[in-house]
Amino acid sequence: HFGEIFTRTDSMGRVWDHDNRAEVGLLTKRFTISGNMDYTEDNQLGGHVITHRGSESHIHHVEFYDMGQFDLAARYTMHFHFAGDQSQSSFFGNSMHRNFWRMLAIHGTDNLDVGNNFLLIGVDKAIWLEQGNEKNNHIHDNFVYSRTSCIWYEGMNNIVTGNHLVA
Repeated sequence: HFGEIFTRTDSMGRVWDHDNRAEVGLLTKRFTISGNMDYTEDNQLGGHVITHRGSESHIHHVEFYDMGQFDLAARYTMHFHFAGDQSQSSFFGNSMHRNFWRMLAIHGTDNLDVGNNFLLIGVDKAIWLEQGNEKNNHIHDNFVYSRTSCIWYEGMNNIVTGNHLVA
């Protein structure tokens, strides 16, 4: 992969940088979590992973595909569900693609570190802070390409920085 930043000067003497580097993401990972392809293609019922209160999760460099259960509440690809304080947990360097519903739901969960993930073509919201009362979650440096919204949150008590979003 090759890319450069070109410095340009327009006719009025203003100088600006043109960045022609492309985003590159690795979809395949050594560890995968997937739904059963024979079962999921037609009815969009894939697998799902859920974390609850009292848990500590370090989910790093995992590929999720054929996941989520379309239009079913709480059946998202990865769901931190009323997990409370997750300051010892992280969701880092993962890939999610070919999913049937929301990719990452954070519901009633605080202090979660979500970074450097590659989320490709989600259905509905890709990263969703569900209730609006979630706080101090750090969502950073992710690449998200979604058909609708990339990151959806109502509460303003989270840190969302350095993400690359395409909807």
